[in-house]
Amino acid sequence: MEGDDRFAGIRRRLEAVSGYLELRMFEDAAAELDGIPPPLDKVRQVEVMRALVWQAAGDWRKLREVSHVLVKQWPDDANHWIWLAYATRRCRSLDGAEEVLLDALRFHDTEPVIHFNLACYAAQLGKLDLARLRLGEAIKLDPRVREMALGDSDMEPLWPELRAV
Repeated sequence: MEGDDRFAGIRRRLEAVSGYLELRMFEDAAAELDGIPPPLDKVRQVEVMRALVWQAAGDWRKLREVSHVLVKQWPDDANHWIWLAYATRRCRSLDGAEEVLLDALRFHDTEPVIHFNLACYAAQLGKLDLARLRLGEAIKLDPRVREMALGDSDMEPLWPELRAV
């Protein structure tokens, strides 16, 4: 989109969307995105901004829809998978979210947040040995994950062990 006059209007709209997001004016942000004509409304930056709007608004169904598109079109970005799993957990099931992230590992096996979220899901499903294993992998990839685990209620079953270390 950089340097192309065809995209000047889109850049202005995306800036407006960012402003609306800061003000938590989600309907206005969505209306700006809806004003982008096809096929430019399917540009990666537009779809990512759409995901950010629905995530901030807590509209898990719409976040799931746009994240599904992002994962299919651009599987190279781990955030797309994380958004899809997050939305799937909230509007479908924990098992479904786990499936999303297990699939994401094919592309992002070194992404600590994916391993961390899989640990959270395992802990919530009562699979504590698996949660420990996945959390260990996440911590190995990024030691800061340990502090994340101590602040995430999904990991509460493992808090005593984490505090003892």
